[in-house]
Amino acid sequence: MHEEGVQQSINAQRRGMNQSTVSRILMRYRETGRYSRRPAKGRPRSTTRTDERFIHLNLLRNRFVNSNQIRHLIADVRNVHISSRTVRRRLNKANLVSRIPATGPLLTRAHRVARLQ
Repeated sequence: MHEEGVQQSINAQRRGMNQSTVSRILMRYRETGRYSRRPAKGRPRSTTRTDERFIHLNLLRNRFVNSNQIRHLIADVRNVHISSRTVRRRLNKANLVSRIPATGPLLTRAHRVARLQ
C-alpha cells in the first residue's frame, strides 16, 4: 500500500495498528530490505522449549529427583549438556522445586522386638 502512495495514517487504520508502528516497519524495510525483525542480541539459550518441557515433566513425574539427576537424564535422552544450575533456573521459572523426602526416626531394638511379637 505504501508503494501506491497511501499515507501512513490511512494505511495504519486499514490494518488496525498505530501509525508509529507502520512508520517503524517502513523504516526497517528501507534499512534492511526486509519487514522481519532483526536477530536477537545476546547469548543463545542452551535449552529449547521442548527441553524445558522435558525437565518440567520429569520433575512432575518424580518430585524427589534433584537437579543433578535431571541434568544426567536430559544428557542421556535428549543429548543436551547443561549444568544443574541451568536445570534449577528452568524449574524456578516454572515455579517448580524438587522435594526432599521426609525421614522418620530409625527403629530401635525395642521397636524391632515389639514388632516381631
